[in-house]
Amino acid sequence: MDPRLFSLVVIVGYGLFRGVNANSYLSAFASVEAPFLFVPDLFFNVVVACSVVVCSVTVIALTLRGRLGPLSMPYVAPAALFVAANLCALFGVFSWMPSDLALIVPGVLLGVASVMLSLVWVEVLACQEPRAIVTQIALSMLVNMVTSSVLSGLSGGARAVASCAALVVMVLCARYVRRALRAGVAGTGAGGRRKDAPRGSYRDAFLELGDSLVAFCVMEAVIGLLNSFMLAGSVTFAGSGSVSGAGMLIGILAFCVVVFVVQRIPRVSTAFRVIMPIIASLLVFLPFLGEQFNLFFSTVLLGGYYFIALLITYVVAETAHVRNLSPYVLMGAAACLARVCLAAALLGGHAIGSLPGGLFGESEHIMRYLVVIMAVIYALSLAAVLVSRDRRRRRRGDADAGSSA
Repeated sequence: MDPRLFSLVVIVGYGLFRGVNANSYLSAFASVEAPFLFVPDLFFNVVVACSVVVCSVTVIALTLRGRLGPLSMPYVAPAALFVAANLCALFGVFSWMPSDLALIVPGVLLGVASVMLSLVWVEVLACQEPRAIVTQIALSMLVNMVTSSVLSGLSGGARAVASCAALVVMVLCARYVRRALRAGVAGTGAGGRRKDAPRGSYRDAFLELGDSLVAFCVMEAVIGLLNSFMLAGSVTFAGSGSVSGAGMLIGILAFCVVVFVVQRIPRVSTAFRVIMPIIASLLVFLPFLGEQFNLFFSTVLLGGYYFIALLITYVVAETAHVRNLSPYVLMGAAACLARVCLAAALLGGHAIGSLPGGLFGESEHIMRYLVVIMAVIYALSLAAVLVSRDRRRRRRGDADAGSSA
């Protein structure tokens, strides 16, 4: 098997999955016309988040107990869940259900299927060298961007059919790369792991990923709070439905520029320290400027989020490769933590934003979410990043002391 063909299949398969997954989420399987910034529906999003958490925890437990080995994550079954949800949307099955159930069922299907398929492709990435990982992520996101744009431009029925067709192609791609990895392609041994690499420690891996996970979780919380306050206060602006697509485009293009032009991947914590002061500065002016500024701010926020999300994918895959650890555990933990933060921010922000009179009076709902978001940005990021760094320094100090003894 040609390694170049292998890489092309990974790019196409992973990109198709990400494109279908993003479009299914942002449209709630075509049940909403346009998302409100990042969240298509508050209840639907919480259901998806809970499903992701439960599925991720289950996968981590099975992996640590030895029940889920390398290259054993199913890909046909979760793809079938995606297809089933799209067919239900196509034939109007969800419209026959009670309103809550019509969001619970597709939310659970999406949450479970997205976790399993994401882990399938992250494991494929982790079986390769870091340079190949980052290149394939960047090119896959271009395929993702095209796929998501095409799907979003179709009507509900055509979108469901096109999504099912893309999923079939994705399954064929997954089948090919699984066979290739088992045959020892792309520099891996049997089972997709390097035989000569010693197995690392999950504790050390999570200490290394600590700053990155903190940055990603804070971004999830900020987006959740912003969305929930706006939803609770019925705050909207022209073009809000296109913000998610524009933010995704900016994040992907920025990642591609870093990979192919700069050719130096920044640490997630470094990108976070650059992005968050910019967002915080823009946030100060949000209550006082018009709709165009709201559009600009929201697009920058989501662009930064998608950029950090892509960095997280790379860092997790690289760590799993270098330390010879299961990406199921590392990526599952990252997805679980991020979704817990997003769900908590959505529910907490909506509850506070819906209070009669609120913290500052009914007429000042914008200032309420401004204050809460600023508090979350600085309290969580400062405390958690400092704790993570302190633990890493102590760990290195203990290791140096042990080696000198």
